Amino acid sequence: MSHCTAWIDEDERLADCGCPDGPQLIVQSAIEVATEMLYRLSGQQWPGLCTETRRPLPINIPPGSLPPFLPPYLISADWVVLPRDRVTSVTSMLIDGAAFTDFLFYPPNWLVRTDNNAWPTPQDLDLATTEDDTWSVTYAYGAEPPEGGKMAARVLTSELVKACTNDTTCKIPTGAVRVTQRGVTYDVGGDFRTGLQSVDAWLDSVNPLKRRRKARIISADDVRFIPSIPVGS
Repeated sequence: MSHCTAWIDEDERLADCGCPDGPQLIVQSAIEVATEMLYRLSGQQWPGLCTETRRPLPINIPPGSLPPFLPPYLISADWVVLPRDRVTSVTSMLIDGAAFTDFLFYPPNWLVRTDNNAWPTPQDLDLATTEDDTWSVTYAYGAEPPEGGKMAARVLTSELVKACTNDTTCKIPTGAVRVTQRGVTYDVGGDFRTGLQSVDAWLDSVNPLKRRRKARIISADDVRFIPSIPVGS
């Protein structure tokens, strides 16, 4: 998985980190490369904020198997389970092509209707979400990096721009950066280091075991909904 949004933008006071003036393409590419590097080297903990739309499909859950953290008085409702573990908000829902708002979101990834009706069963995946017999959920998920990560991104971006503009004050190891037609490429060594002391110190603090991704529970690829389970069943 790649990151969704860049950790910083061009308004992040890059000059404070010694970033020289450079072509806009180089600066933008350096920001993207710095973000992708730090995202991966930090164990893929902060992808930024991502948005996606899913088409719910039914799945049968045996009685009594709902997670214990759900409110007991809602156990008879129909739940929608989103296939992400860090959903931040549900931005829209369409049922039969019309906007639908009678639902509540329960962290980390559950939705329940509030109009005492069940979620629709028809879901024709061959039709657009603006048609009858379809429904879809659009939501945001992910996490922004902490301030230390943003500072590391500013420092790394500044050094990448220096490397690509032949600035002699660049601190990145020689040969680690290549400039291509579409932007910047950074070759990271096998020791999970950027070669920049402050950046590597932050990476050590958030990923001391040098994990390639954060620990997570594998969930279904598709969004699912759980049919009603009567209380006491």
